[in-house]
Amino acid sequence: MPVLIENIIEIVNVAIEMMLVFLYFSLLSKAKVNKAVLYLSYLLSTVILSATVLLTDNILVYLITTIILISSMFFICYDDSIRHKIFWNILFLLIISISEPIVIGLLCIANMGTPDEFLESGLGRYLGMVGTNIIYLWLIGLMHRIINKKNS
Repeated sequence: MPVLIENIIEIVNVAIEMMLVFLYFSLLSKAKVNKAVLYLSYLLSTVILSATVLLTDNILVYLITTIILISSMFFICYDDSIRHKIFWNILFLLIISISEPIVIGLLCIANMGTPDEFLESGLGRYLGMVGTNIIYLWLIGLMHRIINKKNS
């Protein structure tokens, strides 16, 4: 597959992941900034994370960038107590850390290859991207339902 198409797929994946982050935070807390600032922060975080994905192969750099972006977005754009902000951030990081092994396990069970092959490229990688985003969305919805039941 041409590099340009692979890069576009990576950028679209990052944009969807960041959209899910904003959905998660929007379901948990009220935005303290107007929609223009919210959209600008979404766009900026997508650009930063996309650049990180495209320019480095180091998973640690990607993880640290993700943690910094998610935390700073929530602390800057949403209104909640410090304790809740820290808790919601940690909870989302747990969602991330749970989703990827589930998808990798399912792909291994489906005999799509080894985990190392998924991380490299090809169909397994793209299925992993889609599967991870679906599980993110499912876990975000589940968290929202649990929290709404407790609040009501």
